[in-house]
Amino acid sequence: MTIASIGDIHGRPIWKIFLFGSYEGYEAWRNGSTEIFPIDAFDIVVFIGDYVDSFDVSNVEIKGNLLDIIHLRNTLPHKIKLLIGNHDHAYMIHPPDVQISGFRPEIALDLNQIFRENLSIFDAAYQYKNTIWTHAGIHEGWWKVYASRDIRDLEGKYKRIFGEPTSDMSIADIINNLYLINAPSIHMISFHRSTYGKKVGGPLWADKIETSKKPLKGYDQIIGHTPVKRMLEMLKLNKKTKELISLSYIDCLGGDEPLIKIKTY
Repeated sequence: MTIASIGDIHGRPIWKIFLFGSYEGYEAWRNGSTEIFPIDAFDIVVFIGDYVDSFDVSNVEIKGNLLDIIHLRNTLPHKIKLLIGNHDHAYMIHPPDVQISGFRPEIALDLNQIFRENLSIFDAAYQYKNTIWTHAGIHEGWWKVYASRDIRDLEGKYKRIFGEPTSDMSIADIINNLYLINAPSIHMISFHRSTYGKKVGGPLWADKIETSKKPLKGYDQIIGHTPVKRMLEMLKLNKKTKELISLSYIDCLGGDEPLIKIKTY
């Protein structure tokens, strides 16, 4: 299984070069070309979220790029996984979160409509074996304290949504269900990101300072959200269990060396 991970897009079409060799390659694929493209080498492609908002990309480009990503996913639903970023969520709600950086009021209604018409194709988390993808990462304390509290409070009330007992679900499944029922823990913002923030942030808002210091135990993570100049790979050792996990921060598409992370399992 070969999985490619693409960092925060923010309106940039650079993913077309990664997956199709060039912008022209993407257009050829979209028009039905049967030639071999780089995307054919991957079993899964995970977009880490934040498809919108920018300080230098135009409204037209942001909207068009989002529609192209959605078209890609709808054409290849078993290969393309789209995660939700905090910037995307800001347009999914009504009224939108106008305080988020780079917010585009001119196309807010258009983006709201696009996201709401395609809500079913976006997830808050994706998991393959021992690796979990979320937009901002999973902090051990957030999971043990805040997410667990929401699970206890909501599992009975929303049993039809959770379905099977959470003990039989993956971490990603639980996070996706918590997002689906709008659990408070999902949207937590820490003081690292907001003056009025809490101690830790959830998987849409956690800062690298938090997740790198105390990541979820037992799982490798691939994370966006916090910009890095180049892809940052970290290994964390659990001193008690001697277990080694990896953290990959991939919000580097606007940096010096934009990269796509490729890992074979």
